This record gives sequence, C-alpha cells and structure tokens, in this order.
Amino acid sequence: MFNLIIDFDQLDLIQKKAKKLKRSFLKTELKDWNLSCYAAELLFQTTHLINNVNLWQLANYSVLAHERVNDEVADVLFNILNIFNVLKLSVDDVFPYKNDDYISISKQNILNQAVNLCINSGILWDAAFRREDYKHKIMTTPKEKIFIQNQIIKILILLLLLAQKLKIDVIKEFLIMEKNATSFLDNYERKYKIY
Repeated sequence: MFNLIIDFDQLDLIQKKAKKLKRSFLKTELKDWNLSCYAAELLFQTTHLINNVNLWQLANYSVLAHERVNDEVADVLFNILNIFNVLKLSVDDVFPYKNDDYISISKQNILNQAVNLCINSGILWDAAFRREDYKHKIMTTPKEKIFIQNQIIKILILLLLLAQKLKIDVIKEFLIMEKNATSFLDNYERKYKIY
C-alpha cells in the first residue's frame, strides 16, 4: 500500500484559500468558467509541470530549476482544488483512498509520474468536454459525474505522490503562490483601476 504524507487539515484550509483566490481572479476574466474550462487549465498547467521537471533533470537537478518545479506543483494544486470546488468535493472525500494502482505509479521515475499526471488531466478534460456536449454530443449520465469525480481525486493523489517524491511541501508552495497571485491582482487593480 502506498503512503501519502500530508496534513489533510491543512489541505482542507488550502482548498478554501483556492476558492477565495479563484473568486479574486474573476475581476480579470471576461467570462465565467465551466468545468471543461477548469479541466483545460489543469491540463495546460500539467504540461508546464512536465516541461519544468524535464528542464530540472537536464540542468542536473539544480536548485533554481527545482524552484520552478515547486511553482508548477502549486499551480497544478490550485487548479485541482478549483475543480474540487466546482464539483463540491472536499479533500476529506479523498482519504483514505486505497487503490493498488498507486503502488506501481509511486515507483515510477519523476518524469513518468509527471506525464501520468498530464495524461489523467487530459482524460478529465475530455470527460468534462463531452459532459458539456462540446464533443460527440451524448446524453449525460450519473456515471459520467462519478467518473469525473473519481478522476480528479486520482489526479490529486498523483500530484501528491509526485510532490512527495520531489520532496516538495505542497502547502508551503501553495501559500507562496497565493502571495504572488495576490500581489499580481493588486497590481492588476491599480493598473486597470478595477475595484
């Protein structure tokens, strides 16, 4: 059995902070996001993560390159938690989550774990896109909703496994990202006089 080392009370707090931060970003967006928009953004952010993991390995595991990986892990976590919020899931719904598939995934090398995270984000985006009748219009069923919920839970676990292997404190990195995002939003408000 795989073992995740994470403080779930802190992760629950981070989920609430993600919801508040996403609301703050609404002033910068022209349209409301639907589930497939959130899933597309998650997929996009996982490609950034793969790229930075690859660059980190090419840079002989330099500290500076690892900091970029840390940033991307926080961005991916933010997007995962946004989807949790849209689906009205709680991180408490996730654990304890037992699945033997994660044992083999946790043994993969770091780049393969990042690729696996991206592939599963693509599967989530495809399911959300289909559910919203953008692709191969079909009737939605309760099974699709359950599939999407299980898929985002799986993606969170994959990210936590990857972060654990990389020795990244996801809570700390999220809080750094939140601080930087708040600074960006403050500057945005001043520049465009939005209040």
